[in-house]
Amino acid sequence: MVKCSKKTYTKKNRKSKQRGGNPFVGKFCREISTLPGHSDYLKCVAFHHSHHLLAIGSEDSAVTLWNFNDDGSNPICTGAANVNRRTCIVRSVAFHPSCNLLVTGSSDNTAKLYHFNHDGSNLVCAGTTNFNGHNDSVLSVAFHPSLNLLATGSDDNTAKLWSFNDDGSNPVWRGTLRFRGHTDAVRSVAFHPSGKFLATGSDDNNAKLWSFNQDGSNPVCTATANVNGHTHIVRSVAFHPSSNLLATGSEDRTIKFWSFNDDGSNLVCISNLTGHTDIVTSLAFHPNGNFLATSSLDSTAKLWSFNHDGSNPRCIETLTGHSSYVTSLAFHPKGQLLATTSYDRTAKLWDCHKLSTEYRRRLALTKGRLGTQLIEELTKSSQFLDPMAKYRMRNLLHKSIGNALALDTPSTRENASTIKATKYVDSFQRESLELSDTSTGLIHTSVKESPSQPVVEAPK
Repeated sequence: MVKCSKKTYTKKNRKSKQRGGNPFVGKFCREISTLPGHSDYLKCVAFHHSHHLLAIGSEDSAVTLWNFNDDGSNPICTGAANVNRRTCIVRSVAFHPSCNLLVTGSSDNTAKLYHFNHDGSNLVCAGTTNFNGHNDSVLSVAFHPSLNLLATGSDDNTAKLWSFNDDGSNPVWRGTLRFRGHTDAVRSVAFHPSGKFLATGSDDNNAKLWSFNQDGSNPVCTATANVNGHTHIVRSVAFHPSSNLLATGSEDRTIKFWSFNDDGSNLVCISNLTGHTDIVTSLAFHPNGNFLATSSLDSTAKLWSFNHDGSNPRCIETLTGHSSYVTSLAFHPKGQLLATTSYDRTAKLWDCHKLSTEYRRRLALTKGRLGTQLIEELTKSSQFLDPMAKYRMRNLLHKSIGNALALDTPSTRENASTIKATKYVDSFQRESLELSDTSTGLIHTSVKESPSQPVVEAPK
């Protein structure tokens, strides 16, 4: 039986007032803690959705649970279990979104469900997917966001759906994603945050979207990402937390963003992210949806920002703390922490709270820029009430919001237009209801009567 190592390493900076970790050498993230304890390569990592718990799976056949402080310091191993008495590889781990359940996928062809205490102790196996199970290694596992459904992807070229009891017992096969399915190993599975769809990535270089019944039966392929797709194995898939956007990472060293319809059809490639110099192993969206983290066999992890629709992606930071391949990563649900695992036999916790701070700063800056630009446009032109001028002002609004620091979101558009732009436009003509200038023929109209709509529609 694997026992938790009592050794943990938290790097301290005496010159800094921060409680632990390195200073912010980069702009957004700094290393907080290093988690040792496994005797072989680390393959997978996951954060619990409400507790301060981290799960790590390894090639040493073990899964460990770690408890940590709010800031990621002082990680302590509180639970451990051997997935199989024989040597096998734990390839994937995932926490249930609302219960104290953990699932592992491993090279013994099974997925196992464990329950545990709030602090991560007393990790006990409650159920194993045996009947109608996979006949090769289980490479990926994922829990449905609201139902007692489990998805598994395997080296046997299939993905399967399973139901289970609240305590993790009695996993029952419900459906196999086979018709119009993959022709090679299924490397990654992920549920859409709404629970309507499942995404799969495969060694056949494709990613697919699937719909299914609430009990997991009747899975149907709704779309395949093959046009402008990857040229090599799709290692990882991840859904944006709030929009119809799918990210895929591949052995062709690229990441792609795909949009899709509300019914899961029509996967369209939006962007191609290049920068890693080796295989992309894992993806994770930041909880606020405006950043993506990626890991690679080039021994780095990268942070990317992008527009809300997936356009205009750019790398904003590269994390270089590991000395070997970075195999997986995950964001904490609150977005303050990032976890990475590596072939250097360690996992690391990174303080990324500045990403949330930067998001808020950029949002405020976007509002300010929008108001300033709109006022300049209104005051510099004597023709600002001409219909075409109004149309140009509307375009200015959208361009400002869409391009200012890659924060093109519905909330940004609403806040910027109503809070900032309307405020200034309203005060600019507060006293003018409707005045006519006979010398120029211009009509000046106040926008006070409709403060939520500072710009009129385009002329027909």
